[in-house]
Amino acid sequence: MKAKDAESQFVVEELCAQDRHMGAEMLARGDFFAIEATDDDDHAFYILQAKGPIQEADDTLEDVFGNVMSEGSYFMEGHFLEWKDKNKEIYYVDTQKIAYIASHLVVVSRVEMNRVGDRSWKLTPAEEQRIDELLLS
Repeated sequence: MKAKDAESQFVVEELCAQDRHMGAEMLARGDFFAIEATDDDDHAFYILQAKGPIQEADDTLEDVFGNVMSEGSYFMEGHFLEWKDKNKEIYYVDTQKIAYIASHLVVVSRVEMNRVGDRSWKLTPAEEQRIDELLLS
């Protein structure tokens, strides 16, 4: 969705945030989701595995990555997927750290990942293209 002029840009941003929040509401424990990677030259997006459904912060919370959720904000808890083999595009779930992700930052909910071996995952080229297209929209 694109704004026609500067005045409608705020409305467009709010509608996009609401749409992303609604997508986050569909996530359950174990589902994969994607967020846009800002200020990162190596990644256009990050993939996480949800620890559970969307939550509302009862108090101000901060994760180990410095993400702060203020009281009353909606967020997801998740584990980042990290490269296991970058050349083969195989990931593993880093269960050592929990990230707090604001619900309106979930660009793609229910990312389809294929299990590779016991504890590894692979993103299909079609799914990667879908994420890229949603980031550009």
